[in-house]
Amino acid sequence: MPDDPQRDTELYLDTLITFKVDDTIFKIPPQYMHEESEVFSAGAQISAESGEGSSDANPVNLSPLPHGCTTRYTLNQWFSVLKFSTAWCFSDIRMLAMEQISRLQTNYTRDQWITVLDFAYTSDLFTDLRDLAIKRISGFYVSSRVDQVLLGRKYFHKPWMIEGLRELANANDLPSLKELRPLGKDTLNTLLYMAFTRVRDEGRGCHRPLYDDREVEENFHDEIVAVVG
Repeated sequence: MPDDPQRDTELYLDTLITFKVDDTIFKIPPQYMHEESEVFSAGAQISAESGEGSSDANPVNLSPLPHGCTTRYTLNQWFSVLKFSTAWCFSDIRMLAMEQISRLQTNYTRDQWITVLDFAYTSDLFTDLRDLAIKRISGFYVSSRVDQVLLGRKYFHKPWMIEGLRELANANDLPSLKELRPLGKDTLNTLLYMAFTRVRDEGRGCHRPLYDDREVEENFHDEIVAVVG
């Protein structure tokens, strides 16, 4: 055995710090706090004078928010804070993170917000983030109505399905058959029938209004119910 063994830099836990959040007490390594977020790291040390953080009777209080809590994070950093604070039930910090994410002006693309939605929709703990991601995605230009329908199916979002199907049914020029095939045979048959009916009526000189959401929901009732209930 070496005369002077070295402490492992990651797995030697010298001190555990006690935190209080609302009515819950946590005791975790301070290194975990430092590595995850600046929001927490300010309080992740035991006070030499008061002993704050040394025991359940004298914890570091993280609720309300610690003094000087940063609000200058990037969107990616706030996502990390949101995940971390949700996992540890840090309600005040979670609220701050969600507020910052909601109002922050970013250059996130549609695909990046879809990635956020992909994470959020699998957990009931992130319904607010899921709703925000849906709102952000809905604000982008839709280049493919087929993709919009497929996205609505995947994330159980009825408005995307109805809007995509409505625009396809009312289109003067449908996408190629190759592009339409992912919709499935039943959906494609209904869609082509609606498009044919509209063009036929117009060819007969009948003025037919464009399909509205109600008509789309009626024609695709079984599919929509199967996806979103």
